[in-house]
Amino acid sequence: MKRAILAIATSIALSSAAFAADAVDTVPAAAPAPVAPAYDWTGFFIGIQGGYEWRDDDLQDTGFGPPPIGTTFDFDGAVLGIHAGYNQQYGNFVLGVIGDFEWADGSGVSGPFGPGADVFGRAEANWTGSVRARLGYTFNNWMVFATGGGAVGDFDFDYASPTPTFGVGDQFSDTMWGWTAGGGVAVMFNQNWSGFAEYRYTDYGSASSTIIVCCGVPPPNNQTHDITSNALRVGLSRKF
Repeated sequence: MKRAILAIATSIALSSAAFAADAVDTVPAAAPAPVAPAYDWTGFFIGIQGGYEWRDDDLQDTGFGPPPIGTTFDFDGAVLGIHAGYNQQYGNFVLGVIGDFEWADGSGVSGPFGPGADVFGRAEANWTGSVRARLGYTFNNWMVFATGGGAVGDFDFDYASPTPTFGVGDQFSDTMWGWTAGGGVAVMFNQNWSGFAEYRYTDYGSASSTIIVCCGVPPPNNQTHDITSNALRVGLSRKF
C-alpha cells in the first residue's frame, strides 16, 4: 500500500511540473518598446521667411580728391519672402540647395560730408534674392548648417548738394550681384514641417552712375555705392 501511495504522489508531482513548464512556454512575449521616429530631411521643400537686414552703403564721390570724398551710412529694413529647395540626407549629413526671393524695406540718407560738409547720399532697398548651397549635420530632429552662394539685390540711389534735395537728376537704380554666407539651425516638427533661424553676411557688390546735376563739377565724376549687409532670418518650410 505504501508503495502504491508513493507511486501515485510521484506521478502527480511530475504531471504538475510538466503542466507548469507548458504554461510558462505559452505566456506571450512582451510587446517591444516603441521606437522614436527617424527624421528624414530628404526631399523638395517650399516655405516663407522673414527677418531684418542691417545694410551699409559705402558711398564714394570721384569728383573730388585724390583721394575721393566718401562716407558710410545705414539703410536698414525688414525683408519678407519665399524660398524653395531640395535636401538629400547621407547618414547624419544633409546636403542641399536653396533659393529665395524677398521684398526688402528700408531707406537712409547720409549726413553731410565732403568739402564744406554739403554733400548728401541716399539709398533705398527694393528686393533681394539668393541661390545657395547648404551643408548640415543632424541630431534627432535638429540640424545645424552652413550656407553660401550668390546674392542679388535691387536698390535705388541718389546724390544731392548743397542740401538733401533728392530726385533732381542724379538718382539711379541698379540690380547688383554679389555673394552671401552664413549659418543657422533648423528643426523638424514632424516629417513634413520644419523651421529655421539663420544669420547671413552679404556683399552685393558695387554700383556707379555719373554725377550730372550735383555740385557743379563736370562729368565724368561718379557716385559709387558699395553695399553690404548683416541679416537675421527665420522661416517655415513644407517638405514633399
